[in-house]
Amino acid sequence: EAHAFVAAAAEGDLGLVGLFLGAGMPASARDRWGSSALLEAARANRPEVVSRLLARGARPGEAQGGEPPLVAAAEAGSLEALVALLAAGADPDQAADPARGPGGTPLQRACAAEAWEAARLLLEAHASPSAAAPALAAPLLIASESGHAPTVALLLGKGAAVTARGPGGETPLALSVRNGHVEVVRLLLVVGAGAKGERSALLAGRPGQALKPEIRRLLKSPPKPAAVQPKPR
Repeated sequence: EAHAFVAAAAEGDLGLVGLFLGAGMPASARDRWGSSALLEAARANRPEVVSRLLARGARPGEAQGGEPPLVAAAEAGSLEALVALLAAGADPDQAADPARGPGGTPLQRACAAEAWEAARLLLEAHASPSAAAPALAAPLLIASESGHAPTVALLLGKGAAVTARGPGGETPLALSVRNGHVEVVRLLLVVGAGAKGERSALLAGRPGQALKPEIRRLLKSPPKPAAVQPKPR
């Protein structure tokens, strides 16, 4: 049955997957819930199974169930499966269907899950640093809110727009200030984020929410804008 085939792929049982394929099971077969063997192998980081399925005709961008395999691998931080899919030609910007799940591109989902190494691999594979597919915020907004300075630096180095705004209208700078992420605030100011009016509003703060002294100093005297290179990892 297709369900057993998909389960074997998720468990990484390469022998059983091979038996199913040898008996005529299509590599792209799906279970009753619409999940494919490739999707579940990608999510569970089963690179050998991913490679076998691709070699037998599964398409790296198949997404009839709404979730592309690359999105599942990125969100789960399944790095080996991610690399295998990218090598097979998976589109690093292929978005999931927001009507059938969270939506978003692989990079958005990796950032939302704080799968930072997956985000790095996607950016190295030329994923767009600014693409914001429904229903998630742009990668820079997500990384700034989480406070992951290496990913913020990498996104900025790849050209992510510091003017991006989230659903509530907040900028990457505002999110990093209000969450107390000093290094991210510094990185954003260095590339010119935060007009004087925005910095003044952020300095005023919110009732009952004090700014960190380091952040207050940065907002009052921001560093001179300069090109930021991605930090070595």
